[in-house]
Amino acid sequence: MHELILGGVRKVLVAVPRIVPDGPFPWDEADRMFALLIKRAAELADRQPSPGTPDEEEFDRLVSAIEAYEAKRWPDGRPRRRRPG
Repeated sequence: MHELILGGVRKVLVAVPRIVPDGPFPWDEADRMFALLIKRAAELADRQPSPGTPDEEEFDRLVSAIEAYEAKRWPDGRPRRRRPG
């Protein structure tokens, strides 16, 4: 544990355990969780939540999480799916 003082306020820094096991990142599991975020965001978008409501706040947070995941997962842009036929 370390202490840091910023602007006269004492902050305590603690070590956070690594939650990802050594080895390759579990993209399959992360992609499944990503799909759940997409599904929930679509449900909220279909309802067209009013500004300032809990649904709108949740939607905004989901969009931020989705965009952050996409930037990390596909730094060069999400691959396009090929259309069948």
